[in-house]
Amino acid sequence: MATQLQLHTTKVRLAFPDKAGHDPAPQGTHVWLDVPTGTIRNFSFQEFVVNAQGTLDPAGANRRATIDRTVTYWSMWTAPGATGLTMPTSFNADELNVVSGFGRPLLAVVNSQTELVLPNTRKVIIREFNMTAHAREPATMNDMRQGAIDFYKDLHIEVDFQKQPKPRGQPNVFVKGGARGGTGTTVHNVTQIRASNPPVVSLPLDQAPFPPPSADKPKTILLIWVHDFLNTGVDGHAHHPGRFLSNAGVTVTSPSIPAAVDFSVIFMNSKGSFKFGLAHEIGHVLWADVGDGKQFYEDTQNQLTERIRTRYRAAINDVFIKHMGLDIPPANVVNHLNTRDHSPLANNLMNSMPANTGTGDQLTFTQVGAFRLAPELRWDPAVVIP
Repeated sequence: MATQLQLHTTKVRLAFPDKAGHDPAPQGTHVWLDVPTGTIRNFSFQEFVVNAQGTLDPAGANRRATIDRTVTYWSMWTAPGATGLTMPTSFNADELNVVSGFGRPLLAVVNSQTELVLPNTRKVIIREFNMTAHAREPATMNDMRQGAIDFYKDLHIEVDFQKQPKPRGQPNVFVKGGARGGTGTTVHNVTQIRASNPPVVSLPLDQAPFPPPSADKPKTILLIWVHDFLNTGVDGHAHHPGRFLSNAGVTVTSPSIPAAVDFSVIFMNSKGSFKFGLAHEIGHVLWADVGDGKQFYEDTQNQLTERIRTRYRAAINDVFIKHMGLDIPPANVVNHLNTRDHSPLANNLMNSMPANTGTGDQLTFTQVGAFRLAPELRWDPAVVIP
């Protein structure tokens, strides 16, 4: 039987916004916790309040409640005296509801000091370079920036855009689908945009000024705005280093990034029409490697050695079981992975073509959990935080 802790003896703390650690939750903070029902897709929230001792009392009742120290709880909270949080009557695990006055429910953990740590706002830096040939920045670029800011606000993630000067001597570029002799997207000089077979441009992303400062590298995504995407069917492309694969000795590259870099990169079409297009590409970074789906986990094409596949599976299992706190056996983890790197749900942010549906603004509860665990949100990447 799992160890039970009395809520009236469990200290409640709030994570710092931009660094590891946490502060005591103020007295009067209202907390809603999803009390596990035995079915991980069901949400059953109960209301509690932080008392003068900094522990939890069930709201409106004089009874003592227990909490399972081995479980990660879905949580919401309001500051003392705050009003406006309206709880839905039910939650859809595939469209984890945005709760008025709070945002989407987030994971809260019971740490090794038997403290319940309520997650707070985190920040990701978007270091952006405009490498388009536009005389004036198109409105679509700011629309996509704002779309990303608005979307991640409901996940308590601040998207911090930091514009950089265009690198001296570097050409403006566009992206084209179908690389010579193969598939994928490649980068080309915009002066060759009408050429049928333009030469490939290899941007030196591993050289200044592209790499983020060393202190910011773990919490930064490099964004390259390109003039256009041709023959791709998409408006953006995200690359991440393959966190779990690289730890196993596998280098992840792509036609547009032929040399491996140790930070995440997004190429984005400046003419993109989908408001949440940039949010979608940021999502690919934040839920990697879980978001790569079954292609490496099952490795049906024998891309990995048995040793690497075993280590990769163990790392993915840890995300769901140890860090997300799902009470499932390792054999069931595969049921939470998509076939590949996009969601099969038409209204999901990570659907392969959300622009075709007119929506694309929902997330599943497993995506919310994976996004919030991204190392880009950890200001000390060596420390695991909620």
